[in-house]
Amino acid sequence: MLTGRQLMRKRIALLEAVTNTASGFVISNLIAYFILPYWGFHRSITASVEVTVIFTVVSVFRNFFIRMIFDRINHKRSLYHV
Repeated sequence: MLTGRQLMRKRIALLEAVTNTASGFVISNLIAYFILPYWGFHRSITASVEVTVIFTVVSVFRNFFIRMIFDRINHKRSLYHV
């Protein structure tokens, strides 16, 4: 069972992750819209959203796996410093 403090930390972490992802989505979408024409793609909102969705999904999974690696490292450290 989670304590009130643990639950609050998880909610804040979720809010941070959602804010980070949403801001990254908007920024990436704008960049894709203005940069894609330099590589010969026609400028369209659909193309920039599709590219942004792919990068967003990859970014979320990358962030998750990196978080799991660091959690594992921190857990191992805490076992040695008892």
